[in-house]
Amino acid sequence: MKLGRKKLKSYEINTDLSGIREITSKFGHVKYMKEEQALILHEIINKYDLVDLLELGFFQGKSSIYIGAIMKARGKGHLTTIDLENARAKNPSIIELIEQTGYKELITPIFAHRSYTWELAQMIEKSRKPLFDFCYLDGGHTFDVTALGVSLLSILMKPGGILILDDLNWSIAKSPHCKEHPEQAAIYSVDEQNAMGVRLVWEEVLPRVGFKQIKEINEFSWGIAQKL
Repeated sequence: MKLGRKKLKSYEINTDLSGIREITSKFGHVKYMKEEQALILHEIINKYDLVDLLELGFFQGKSSIYIGAIMKARGKGHLTTIDLENARAKNPSIIELIEQTGYKELITPIFAHRSYTWELAQMIEKSRKPLFDFCYLDGGHTFDVTALGVSLLSILMKPGGILILDDLNWSIAKSPHCKEHPEQAAIYSVDEQNAMGVRLVWEEVLPRVGFKQIKEINEFSWGIAQKL
């Protein structure tokens, strides 16, 4: 099922954008999130009054500090963000970006040994109640990792919480990384290499594990959904 491509409705939000603009000015060269995407996050976080935030896949942490700027402007919120251990070696790393922006109290990075799914499993084991009202999922990308991640999020997210799936149209076959490392792509069948794994989760799995699709934002290959 494909939803309409209209942009999110504009809402009056009494928070400034100076933090977002400052990050763009200082860290615009850092991958991957764009200011236009951060402005959408700003709108969503304010509209739904989201405070317990989760991010799966931070790479260098640019998206994390954009979210940090949004939380600082609102005067509330905390972000838990997860990526692999090798993210420590990025230049700059998320640790450096957090220190330079002063968001240490707002953002907790977790470095996973193999996958964010195991970190989510540990959270489920330790907590008897949902922990998060927002998740930005930009990691894994293959069908199996994304499907398991979404299934675990159906347990960890609060009713009414907002989930954003990034890279709806990503595929192994089109991935620059996999083209540079064909041995990694070779473990997948040809049909799985050509499949858009995140979109398959969006269309076939998400509605069956307690999420309602809100809309797609085609410009950024985002799918926005809400926990029922």
